[in-house]
Amino acid sequence: MEEKSWQRFNNFRVQIVPSSCEVTCDPRTQGFWKRQCENSHPSGEHGKQSSYVPFINGTATFANVIDVAGICDALHPTPRNDKCAQAQAQFMALLLNVASERLIRGCCIDTGMSGAMTVGEAVTEIDALLSDPGRTREECVTAQSLADSINTGAALCFGRTGGGSPLTTERDGIGETRGSRPRPGDAVVVPRR
Repeated sequence: MEEKSWQRFNNFRVQIVPSSCEVTCDPRTQGFWKRQCENSHPSGEHGKQSSYVPFINGTATFANVIDVAGICDALHPTPRNDKCAQAQAQFMALLLNVASERLIRGCCIDTGMSGAMTVGEAVTEIDALLSDPGRTREECVTAQSLADSINTGAALCFGRTGGGSPLTTERDGIGETRGSRPRPGDAVVVPRR
């Protein structure tokens, strides 16, 4: 998975989209990822899950996940009514969306429940909440809601405008073009917090 680098420019973080890059902000739900654990699927994700283990294992929350069975176990909360287990299941789905590149870390989000402005910032925030041994039920509810809103697409910036790109781009240095998919070479601009 290629990680794009952010550069600072005045009050903005700017990401240049390489010519080989297609900006992707097209997540799948927890249910989709659960189905990948059951059997093969036309999406082909069932056979790719083992390649996602190192990425998932790199989080504090899932540092003990070493195989696909660990991914699948995390997607099925136990006990089912435990809010922290539910939050971990949604977080696993979010990580699978990122690992599969259905979401890039730079996808813009707007949730009203977090200071995170991108998927990457939300991943960092959720990982910190869920890996904390002193986490509260309320923190787990927040983490679950945040991950779910991203996995369903509701938190993606374009979700409220009816389509288009979740990012703001600036083309050829002439003004902003909102709601259009960034093209190779565009500067993807997200206001710095």
